[in-house]
Amino acid sequence: MCSGDKIAPEGKMWVCLACGKISKDCYGTKFPESNSRGWDASCVLNCKLFDIDKLTIDTKAMRVTRIED
Repeated sequence: MCSGDKIAPEGKMWVCLACGKISKDCYGTKFPESNSRGWDASCVLNCKLFDIDKLTIDTKAMRVTRIED
């Protein structure tokens, strides 16, 4: 869960663990071009920061389909 104004550092992305949506900032407000459509309050509560190279992203849906260990 994010708190404060948290922008993902270079090479990382916020991922909602409930639905797989992604965002460059944990509130989904600053970078609309890199966020999944519909990032909402539930995503804010359920998000975690991950390395982008560990994520498999469905680019049509802009959702994570797999996170490598």
